[in-house]
Amino acid sequence: IDTMNLNSAETLDSVIVEMSRASKIDFYGVGPSNVVAEDAQIKCMRLGITSAAFKDRVSMLINAKAYTEGTLAFFVSYTGLTEEIIEVASELARFGAPTISLTSVGRNELSEKCKYNLFVDASESWNRLGGMSSRISTLNLVDMLFTALINANYEKYTVAMLRTNVSSITGARSG
Repeated sequence: IDTMNLNSAETLDSVIVEMSRASKIDFYGVGPSNVVAEDAQIKCMRLGITSAAFKDRVSMLINAKAYTEGTLAFFVSYTGLTEEIIEVASELARFGAPTISLTSVGRNELSEKCKYNLFVDASESWNRLGGMSSRISTLNLVDMLFTALINANYEKYTVAMLRTNVSSITGARSG
């Protein structure tokens, strides 16, 4: 099953609109899901979008309680059952914050709390060694979202990517 068949074009379009309107995007993930959250946050930095990635309960809850209008929240949890993530999603729901879950296929506690739900399919074994398959599937979904966001305002984001490009830095210092 590929990701595009799991998510409606309407939901993907709505998420891209929310991303383009947001003044700040926060990403929440615990354990292996935090790798996805941090990857997405770096993509935001490259595009000049104010963003943050949170991985522990205390910082996640402090940030949620300090919610400001215009902030979009992404929750990464393959199972959709991660207690810390559900607690933060509940807190942000009190503010009516726009929220997006990135979870496995189907309804789960997290998807019930979020305005938008995006799904990935992965064949995880019983021991889920670091959630390898789900992490790769979710990283792929994040890449698709950011590609669509860039395409929605290509000039704006290519200027930002040129400005934030670090590959041309040689490490040599003058003087």
